[in-house]
Amino acid sequence: MKKFVTCMLILSLSAAALGGCTITINTPENSVNSEVSTESSASESSEESKNESSEESVVSESSDETSTQTSAAEESSKTEESSKTEESGKTETSSTPAAGTGKEQLLSWEFTLDGKSYKIPVDFSEFKKLGYSVKSEEDKEVGANTYTIGIYPKNADGKSLSVQFWNPGSTAKKASECEIGSIEIAVQDDVDFELPGGFKLSESITPEYVKSIYGEPDESTEGSGYVTLTYKEGIYNYVKFFIYTDSNMVKYSNVLIENFETNA
Repeated sequence: MKKFVTCMLILSLSAAALGGCTITINTPENSVNSEVSTESSASESSEESKNESSEESVVSESSDETSTQTSAAEESSKTEESSKTEESGKTETSSTPAAGTGKEQLLSWEFTLDGKSYKIPVDFSEFKKLGYSVKSEEDKEVGANTYTIGIYPKNADGKSLSVQFWNPGSTAKKASECEIGSIEIAVQDDVDFELPGGFKLSESITPEYVKSIYGEPDESTEGSGYVTLTYKEGIYNYVKFFIYTDSNMVKYSNVLIENFETNA
C-alpha cells in the first residue's frame, strides 16, 4: 500500500514538473477501440473500393452496351447499304413486248426494213425515203379501189423488192401517190428484213422455224421441193411463207405480206 502511495505521489510530482502536460495512458479498452476504429476504417475503405469497382463495372458494362449498339447500328447500316447497292445493281428486265403472240403478232402487218419499222399498207413515199424508186412506174395511173402487180422498186445499191400499189380511194391516182398494199421479199434480195417475234429471212429458213414462232398455219401446202405456210385474216389479208426445201433453191424462199385495207 505504501509503495502504491509512493508511486502515485511520484507521478503527481512528475505531472506538476511537466507544467500541466497531459499524458494519456492506453488502457486495454482504448486499445480495443483503436482496433475497432482501424477495422471500421479498413471496412469503409474496402466498401469504397467495392463501390468504385462497382461503378467502374457499370461504366464498363454501359460502354460495352453502347459499343454493341453502335456495332449493331453500323452492321444494320452496312446491310441496308449493301441491299441498296444490290438493288441498284440489278438490271431492270422490264421491256414492252410486241402486241399479241404468234399469229396475232404476225397479222399486225408490221415489219422492219433496213432498220425502219413499217406497217402494211404504207405510203410509197415512206419507201422512197429509204432510196427505193420505180421511175418507170411512178407516173402510171392506178384506178380507184384498184391494185397493181409486179412492181420492183430498187434502191441505190441495186437491191429490189416486189410490191403492189394500192389505191383505196374513189378516184384514180398516180402510183407515186398510192399506198403499198403488198410486199414480197426473197432471201436472194439480201435486205435487212425482220417480222414481229424475231423472224429473219435467211437461207436457214425451214417450216419448223416459222412454226416455232407463229404456231400452226391456217393453210399449208407441200409440193416437190417446197412448202407454203399461210396465216390469214381474210381473202386479201394474209402472210405467206414460200419455203424451198431443196438446198439449191432455198435462196428463192420468200415472204409475202398482203393487206389491202385503208391505212387508218
